Amino acid sequence: VAVGMAGRVGGVIGVSGSVLDEAQQQSDADSARNERERESGPTPVLLTHGVRDQRVPIDVARRARDKVQQSMVARHGRHMVTWREYDKGHDMLRLKPEVDDVMSFIAKHLVLPTAQSEGGLPLEQQPDVVEVKDPAIIRSVLLGQVK
Repeated sequence: VAVGMAGRVGGVIGVSGSVLDEAQQQSDADSARNERERESGPTPVLLTHGVRDQRVPIDVARRARDKVQQSMVARHGRHMVTWREYDKGHDMLRLKPEVDDVMSFIAKHLVLPTAQSEGGLPLEQQPDVVEVKDPAIIRSVLLGQVK
């Protein structure tokens, strides 16, 4: 998803997944996006995976992680990939350690800026922006307990 976005994203979180080769090729071919990334540095990425995943085996996920890291190093001289493995299968966020890692990543990399947006209004005055600081609410959203 992040590959096809026109603007810079604050971070990418991948849970129990892999990387499509064609997406990597599209990313490499998009020189304008690569130039923006070179100027601003690599996008922070958190990848989590279950060691008992049978749909996307752990060795496939590790190779995908390696591809992402190699691509970032080739473009930026470094990568910002955080990799975590958990004792689980092909599941979404369920384990407390994984939820805590995702929350920490969000808190570190996906913080709303306090400056004004491109539209001129401060973020807190925009009708479609909601700031949530309570970890209990964030955990409930991540665990699917909030509709």
